[in-house]
Amino acid sequence: MYQIDSSGIATSLPTPAAAGTPGYFTNGNPATATPATVLDADWFNAVMMELVNIVTAASITPTKGTNSQVLTALQALFSQQSQTFGVGQTMTDVSGSRAFNTNYTNTTGKPIAVYVQATTPSGGGAVGLFIAGSESAVSVNSAAGGIIGLTGIVPAGLTYQIGTTGSVSAGSWKELR
Repeated sequence: MYQIDSSGIATSLPTPAAAGTPGYFTNGNPATATPATVLDADWFNAVMMELVNIVTAASITPTKGTNSQVLTALQALFSQQSQTFGVGQTMTDVSGSRAFNTNYTNTTGKPIAVYVQATTPSGGGAVGLFIAGSESAVSVNSAAGGIIGLTGIVPAGLTYQIGTTGSVSAGSWKELR
């Protein structure tokens, strides 16, 4: 989508006229003296700039003679939407492949949510979520036989671990990934 570049162009966007009553195009009707819709520069400029803005929002340089840039831009912008947290992700039970006090790296390209449930069979204990080596969430339960729950978000590309103190046993470990 390339901006108009023929003779008679304005080199900067002219100030649009005041807004009128919104309506629809008509071919007119000579039998009823209904005039055809006049397409003015304001309307054409608005449509052109809406399309150019879609192209540039996708970091594409508008190129004359390439008539698929709006489509390409929309495809790129919608594929970015699939990088949104929760979109296209599923809850996965990773209990069998995870252990406390071990580093794991989020390689999904998206943030993930980590849900851990543990028990304190005797004495009591605590679990903490450490992201890139820093504690970001902690849950403490001092009662024997108590249940400890911990939830956190791990950004894409970072390491995390569930650290424990005291007597803690794994219950369930799930990730929204």
